[in-house]
Amino acid sequence: MKAEKAIIAIMRANAAVTDLVGSGIYPVLIPENAVYPCITVERISGQRIVAPLFAVADPGAVDVRLQVTAWGRTYESVKTVSEAVRVAVERYRGDIVEVTVWDIVPETDGPDLYDGDLQLYGAPADYTLSHPE
Repeated sequence: MKAEKAIIAIMRANAAVTDLVGSGIYPVLIPENAVYPCITVERISGQRIVAPLFAVADPGAVDVRLQVTAWGRTYESVKTVSEAVRVAVERYRGDIVEVTVWDIVPETDGPDLYDGDLQLYGAPADYTLSHPE
């Protein structure tokens, strides 16, 4: 949960992101009373970095793949939020909410989403966040 906590804190600390979504940054699910546009963060996978067989010790590191999805009532709004998120988190390094972030690397984005029942657009993007355990 360190990676999710860190990326949410990075976005909440970025004025360009919060100017667009306010406090609407949520782990996994959007609450029923949410205001759009907003953002969800999901952990896709995690990989612990292990040392070769004859090494003295493991490095104690983990790479976590996170999906950050912008949600909104218009296609333009989700693309604007998605770009603000990319600028805020890409190659971020530093300490935040008691997590040392070594790096955040963009992986993939898309496909664009649309839910006709909810009339919501979505723009997902995956990032790998590296940190010590």
